[in-house]
Amino acid sequence: MKVKYEFQDGEFVEIEVSENIGKIIVDMERTEENSNRKERYHCVNYNGTQLSTSIFTDDKYSPEAVIENDTYSKKLFAALDILSPTQKRRFLMYADGMSITEIAAAEKVNHAAVVRSIKAAQKKIKNHIKF
Repeated sequence: MKVKYEFQDGEFVEIEVSENIGKIIVDMERTEENSNRKERYHCVNYNGTQLSTSIFTDDKYSPEAVIENDTYSKKLFAALDILSPTQKRRFLMYADGMSITEIAAAEKVNHAAVVRSIKAAQKKIKNHIKF
């Protein structure tokens, strides 16, 4: 059996091999081609694509923005520390996506009590951070 190889420069060479080795080489080439096809199908090809450098130079990630965000985070955590345990718990539950009705049911309290507690927490946080 003859196996044909192509070099990078485009030159072809044919080599005589036994049938067993030829079958192994053909199977390996088939497996490689199937793998390449799957990769092309499941992966995004960025060859020839111009990447925008704006994602790396965004002001959101500048050193000043990172420091400002860190400062804001410290102020927020300090503001959470001035809340009463009930206000903090309810505010964090609300911030995590629970509805006021769900919080009231979970704590077995009146809906209005949860609203007052969360509004008071929001006011304390706003005054402490001073937007």
